[in-house]
Amino acid sequence: MKSARDAKISCLLNVPLQFVYSLILTLVGLVIYAYFVEKQCDPYLSGAISNYNQLMPYFVMKVFHNVPGLAGLFIAALFSGSLSTLSSGINSMSANTLKDILPNVLRNAQQYNQTVIAKVASMLFGAMAVGLAYLAKSLSGPVTQIAITTFGAVGGPMAGIFFLGAVFPQANWIGAFSGGMIGLAINMWVAIGSVMYGAKAVPSPRVSIEDCSVLNFTGILSNLTSTSTPTFANTTWLYTTQMSKHIDGSQLAIYDVSYVYFGLIGTIITIVSGILISICTGSARGDLTCDEYIFPCLRRVWKGHLISSQPGKYKAYKNKTSVINEHEINVAPIKALE
Repeated sequence: MKSARDAKISCLLNVPLQFVYSLILTLVGLVIYAYFVEKQCDPYLSGAISNYNQLMPYFVMKVFHNVPGLAGLFIAALFSGSLSTLSSGINSMSANTLKDILPNVLRNAQQYNQTVIAKVASMLFGAMAVGLAYLAKSLSGPVTQIAITTFGAVGGPMAGIFFLGAVFPQANWIGAFSGGMIGLAINMWVAIGSVMYGAKAVPSPRVSIEDCSVLNFTGILSNLTSTSTPTFANTTWLYTTQMSKHIDGSQLAIYDVSYVYFGLIGTIITIVSGILISICTGSARGDLTCDEYIFPCLRRVWKGHLISSQPGKYKAYKNKTSVINEHEINVAPIKALE
């Protein structure tokens, strides 16, 4: 972005666009389920697809097969959106590798050598992305849920570090680092435990296969004999079985927390533990924080802990100090973010 104002606008635009995006995803899921219920043909049980994550492209190919070019246009848009996201992400990780992981190693390196290392890093990250794509092919659970679980478990502590530095001037680098590690460890523990031991959500009733034109009877028999295929009658049994774990105390209740809350949990744990550790490691020494690191709406709240960021105006919000030396500015939270 050419200015900070444009960057702020682009970030704020994510709020309505993310809402619309999530709403469209929800409606598409309902439409797909209603369509196959109406057609009385479950594509998974009939053997048309081997994984429920293939439902969306199969639905498009099925519905729009009579419209020339529309199905191909959808697939092209799908690949275009995926590749654009991956390319920018791989480029960002390559840049972070050079600037954050290898800054001391490449300090005296020539520009040509840095470019070569950046290209090699991009190639390695790209190979990892392709490998994970093949791994995701064998996942039986919803890809969207797995992605939200992973991003929530990792992104929650990152957001906690950001808010720790932008809300609390008392935070220091020890609290930011330790709080982030604690939030990450607890989040990963809860996320893995929920996948392994958490109560499963009651699935929707299976769609009939009475009107399927092409049936794969081998696939049908193997799926119908699977214990993971509930019918209308045993859906209640599945729910009762999962809830009985709470009665006999065989698992922790925290494993049943919805995956959509992992990000919030990690953020809160990081902030709380980061503040406590910062206080215990000397944040109360009286060091002042530059006000540009704190949210503008909170600068008056912490006026006794801040100094002005404008050149030549190192005056505390409390008019008890006229000049503050540069080394007295507490920049630990922002250094932790960097």
